[in-house]
Amino acid sequence: MALETEEEQVEKIKAWWKSNGTTIIMGVVVGVTALFVTQYWMNSQNEDKEVASVLYTSVLDGLQEGDAAQVMESGSSILGEYSDSPYAVLTAFALAKVKHEADDLKAAQTYLQWVLDQSDDTSMLHIARLRLAIVTLDQDKGAEALALLEGIDQGEFVSQYEELRGDIQVSLGHYEKARQAYKVAINTSLGDSSIQQMKLDDLSDATAGG
Repeated sequence: MALETEEEQVEKIKAWWKSNGTTIIMGVVVGVTALFVTQYWMNSQNEDKEVASVLYTSVLDGLQEGDAAQVMESGSSILGEYSDSPYAVLTAFALAKVKHEADDLKAAQTYLQWVLDQSDDTSMLHIARLRLAIVTLDQDKGAEALALLEGIDQGEFVSQYEELRGDIQVSLGHYEKARQAYKVAINTSLGDSSIQQMKLDDLSDATAGG
């Protein structure tokens, strides 16, 4: 019975990340957008600024309206013609989100890798790495996802990294390692740690006696 419950726990984690993980991490992206856009508007030609801004507004509208085709069309134009603008990195996240939700995980990986290759902003790199690990985990490649989290300076994202590390360890059946990761996530959280605590509690309940 314990084994069945553990398998259900893995599926619960995957479902939670797919439903909420993108929204949470995209929220962090939105939080740093203003600085990038301000710098871009100060340093770019007016025509480029206006076109890139219109295209990115179209991307955001498409996301809000659930119009994946609009997001892809406008987003592809940004990456193709305005890849040096701050909108490009933000757009790559949006395109990855659309592809992830459509279960086109390879394409989602490609856009997230683009951010890792092109961005020089530390926060964006952390977010891209976390998202890439989530997409990799969704392909049942737990060991590969875990490797993406190793050997890096986690900076202010320790809690997010450790929560995801715990999720990956659960998927691999490494329950004690998962517990330790969740505990670190809780202890280093800069905000509400109720989700991490719930995962730790659920894991403890699922493996009790087994």
